[in-house]
Amino acid sequence: MSTYELPGYLQSFGIPSVDDVRYETSTRGYAARGYLSDAQASLSEAWEQCVEEIDRLESLEDGWDGYGGLGIGSEAIGAARLACARFSVANLPVPDISPKSGGTIGLSWDLEDAEAYIEIGNTTFSGYLKIGNFEPALFQGAAVEISAEHLIPLLQIRLPFDAAGYTISDIKINPELIYGSAA
Repeated sequence: MSTYELPGYLQSFGIPSVDDVRYETSTRGYAARGYLSDAQASLSEAWEQCVEEIDRLESLEDGWDGYGGLGIGSEAIGAARLACARFSVANLPVPDISPKSGGTIGLSWDLEDAEAYIEIGNTTFSGYLKIGNFEPALFQGAAVEISAEHLIPLLQIRLPFDAAGYTISDIKINPELIYGSAA
């Protein structure tokens, strides 16, 4: 199980300074002690899983895709982890993570009325944000300067479904549902 630095936004819940704090990737203890709501703990755990997924990409060696794709370098891993730390503090939705054959890491968001994509390399990043029918906003820069500001409009988009906020309490299946009204 990997570890990573406790996200800074958890400090606002009375958790001590995290400059040198490292912990096993689980926030359930914080939720149990009342520091986090269930929804916050769920989002935090999703970001932790995202970081773990990025960490696993470092094991990809040259040729990992069968077509000569480059392995993901430690600088790209570090830049992607930094981006995730900044995005989680801003309470952005968790992206889908994918390795790219150029040795970079892709982060993508596909929401109801918006999409965003960021590709992070060893030293640079580039990406876009597209909302509705508007032209996409393009951005790029040094990997260490990646910021959640590019994606803040995603917070205004209603997510299609937030599993952390709902609990399925009853499922009813009847013959009409399965076989149609002729049953």
